[in-house]
Amino acid sequence: MPKKSDIQKIVDVLNDAFKRDPDAITKLVTTRVSCNVKLADHPTIIVREDTGVGSNTFSVSPIGLINGIIAPLLKKRIAISVLGEEPPPDSKNRKPKILGFTVYKK
Repeated sequence: MPKKSDIQKIVDVLNDAFKRDPDAITKLVTTRVSCNVKLADHPTIIVREDTGVGSNTFSVSPIGLINGIIAPLLKKRIAISVLGEEPPPDSKNRKPKILGFTVYKK
């Protein structure tokens, strides 16, 4: 039996947490917090530039932070599996249906 990669172990833990409490994990991973340009300029943490709000407004999510930690170590990232496409950024009330987590594939 092949040994699981470290990235797959991380995905498995996230999926186990999601399976145990999908509502809590969905709320957690879809949370975005405003951040400054210094964090937005971080070389590995994934930060989104928010459009329509003004210039130099950025936000970070828990997945962006987690990927900032694991990508330099494992050279891979994780992604959220969603049902359908993610709604447009200006759609504040709609959230994609999260199915779980996976290894990010470009």
